[in-house]
Amino acid sequence: MQESIAASYLVSLVAGAMAGIAGGVMSTPADVLLTMASTGEVKGSLLDKGMLMLKTEPGSLFRGLGPRCVLFAAIIAGQVGEDKQTKRLSRAPHAPLTRP
Repeated sequence: MQESIAASYLVSLVAGAMAGIAGGVMSTPADVLLTMASTGEVKGSLLDKGMLMLKTEPGSLFRGLGPRCVLFAAIIAGQVGEDKQTKRLSRAPHAPLTRP
């Protein structure tokens, strides 16, 4: 059974959005610490500050998570959709995942 083009795009966009959200969740704590370091909020080791925040106030490592996830989800979903559309328009064959 062949799936419709719309369903295929929807699956790709949802998968891209999910990947973007995962990327946002994974990268937010590091970005929070780097932002704190660049503004001078961190005195001493960045790793020590991160571990202290993780023990005392873990939620503060995820400041700005919502907007970051929305941004990443939109960007990655757009990239996946654009890749799918480019392949469809150029009639490029699907690349095999393994070497023959």
